[in-house]
Amino acid sequence: MTGLRRFVAAAGAPQPHRCELCAQPVPGEEHGHLVDLTDRAIVCACQACYLLFTGDGAPGRRYRAVPRRYRYTARLPISEATWDRLAVPVGLAFFFHSSQVDGPVALYPSPAGATESELDAASWRELVAAAPELTDLAVDTEALLVNRTDGADLEGFLVPIDACYHLVGLLRTRWHGFTGGPAAQQAVGEFLAELRTQAERSTPAPPGEQHRASTGRSGPPSAPAGTAGASPAGASGARAADTAGASPAAAGSVGGRR
Repeated sequence: MTGLRRFVAAAGAPQPHRCELCAQPVPGEEHGHLVDLTDRAIVCACQACYLLFTGDGAPGRRYRAVPRRYRYTARLPISEATWDRLAVPVGLAFFFHSSQVDGPVALYPSPAGATESELDAASWRELVAAAPELTDLAVDTEALLVNRTDGADLEGFLVPIDACYHLVGLLRTRWHGFTGGPAAQQAVGEFLAELRTQAERSTPAPPGEQHRASTGRSGPPSAPAGTAGASPAGASGARAADTAGASPAAAGSVGGRR
């Protein structure tokens, strides 16, 4: 019986996080993530594997490293009409530049997962012109997250793409009824508060660390604790950050895949 108890205890013990490329153990939530462009998934990576897919070597490969950059503005300088033309049916959505479609994609969290919304190209260009410091996104790996859940001004976040899919996972697991319920609303509120804090507590990043969407490069991955830098505030008062570690919470999956 003693031997059986040991076997049962071992089977029920929590399994360590591992790199999904080389199977090396990685530390809890403080590890990097990669975007798998083939399977449209977020995968965990050790530091060595993560570094293989940063910088100039990333374009054209299956994987891209998710950067560690956060920016925030309490008020996006876009009109009500522009937001309406973006045709997003809810007050919380994220936009990213997809190499698969060679253009911007709009998604919003829902009880069924990340749901794609048809994006009006002219309105997207207007948004880019109004808030360039939040729409200068690394291809496939960074997103503009827009919040208007309280019906007030639009607030915007430039965040690692894994943070957006973590938000999708939060809503899927906490959604109840037709409107989501108090648990889902509380989860969204806490998540956005953490993003604001993440942007506020960072310091300037070293030159050359940020790789822009215009060059097809991605930058380093992101973390909730510890900081490595923030770039200067943008023209509309956005706060910027490049941080060391994992994103504000462990990433979920693209389209529900873990």
